[in-house]
Amino acid sequence: MIYERPYYYDKFHCIAGDCPMTCCAGWEVDVDCASREYFLSLEGPLGDELRATMQPTPEDEDMAFFPLTDEGNCPFLDDQGLCRLYSAYGEEGFCQTCSEYPRYFGVTGSHQQIDLTLSCPEAVRIFFADTTPITFSVSEDIMEGEELTDEEEMQLLDLYQWRDALMRKLTAFRGTTSELLQLLCQQTELKDCPCDLKDIGELYRLLSSTEELDGRWRDALNKISRLPDGKTAFSPMDQEPNAICLRLCQYLLFRYSIDIFYGSSREDILRLMIRSLMTILLIYHSGWEASDAHSCRAIWERGASDTALPSPEMIRLMDATLLFSRQIEHSEDNVELLKAL
Repeated sequence: MIYERPYYYDKFHCIAGDCPMTCCAGWEVDVDCASREYFLSLEGPLGDELRATMQPTPEDEDMAFFPLTDEGNCPFLDDQGLCRLYSAYGEEGFCQTCSEYPRYFGVTGSHQQIDLTLSCPEAVRIFFADTTPITFSVSEDIMEGEELTDEEEMQLLDLYQWRDALMRKLTAFRGTTSELLQLLCQQTELKDCPCDLKDIGELYRLLSSTEELDGRWRDALNKISRLPDGKTAFSPMDQEPNAICLRLCQYLLFRYSIDIFYGSSREDILRLMIRSLMTILLIYHSGWEASDAHSCRAIWERGASDTALPSPEMIRLMDATLLFSRQIEHSEDNVELLKAL
């Protein structure tokens, strides 16, 4: 197997009680096959509750999920913000989703890409702690991956050649954020380059149609709706966050280019990258701010970080990125909406 990961991946450690948010709210928890079998075997009141709570996954009867409560939480989150399953069974009580988050592992053939999802405040802190272009490490072992046909191998090779060529362009890029968006548009013949928008109406309507996963999303959309038409975020976004915007493009390219192997087009990925970056910047420039309890600022205030407190503007950009990831990246349907024509 060939393993590829960004340099910051190994810096992550869960900060547990120092985290300003919980992993156990906002999205349903997928239960993998092994965890499902383990939960089904448990005795006592908690075992009975597990069996009554787990719902079968329609597309795979061997898997299940925990539906959210009316408050939008995992049903096994207690009043102290702790997992009742972990409290009762230790690490055995964690299904694969819970034990791996915010790490993700994408395996295709003999290649595995590994990264952190930016819906975790500590992952966002690590990501924003550096403003240099992202570098990636590659390692290899004797493990064998899934066998691919010759045609699939060629398709995968072509995909990585395209991705790596664009990654090199991004790494070498020096310019404004608007020029960065134009660079992405120029990589292929996008029929509707999203950064040509004269106002935010079309993107706002698209974002308004996404499945709501984070309760703060509606407030952010209301802030965006009050931005003046014709100006959007494009003038001010050519200022401070340029280096972070470049890193966000690299993150999006690394994470989503593999979707081409599974049916997306290059245009889809570029459209997703452009709209994602624009969404983060629109949230940032709209004046939306996370509450003190759920802001990335809380990581520093609780002493969980040994780095200096960033500027208020950078904190706001971090919070915008965190909200984007929690709202969009945890829903395949939302991701597909941002890819579509």
